[in-house]
Amino acid sequence: MRRILIIEDEDILAATLCEILQDEGYEAFTARDGQDGLRLLAERAPDLVLLDLMMPLMDGRGFLMARALDARAQRIPVVVMSSASRSVLQGHAVAGFLAKPFKLEVLLDVISVTLSKAEPEKQRGG
Repeated sequence: MRRILIIEDEDILAATLCEILQDEGYEAFTARDGQDGLRLLAERAPDLVLLDLMMPLMDGRGFLMARALDARAQRIPVVVMSSASRSVLQGHAVAGFLAKPFKLEVLLDVISVTLSKAEPEKQRGG
């Protein structure tokens, strides 16, 4: 079962995404901010991260900067979901971007495509 870490500070959105992804056959779990997300990234090694940008304590960009310093964490694809412009991610390596609000079908398609692209790299050990 593929594991997805959802880093989102809005409880209702995080719970809804978690439930939807579990219904789709993923193991999904949540973090409320970037610091908690980094901890779960190290502990549970997800296959993909869904990341909000605007959060308390450590925001999404802080998470991406900290992740960039960890070679193992860099291999885990991150899809950013935000109402901000994608241009704020300039200089950050992300696998995808979802503009909020987004449709469920778009979310599931982005996740499926991102995981399928990541699989060959994982099999090669890259």
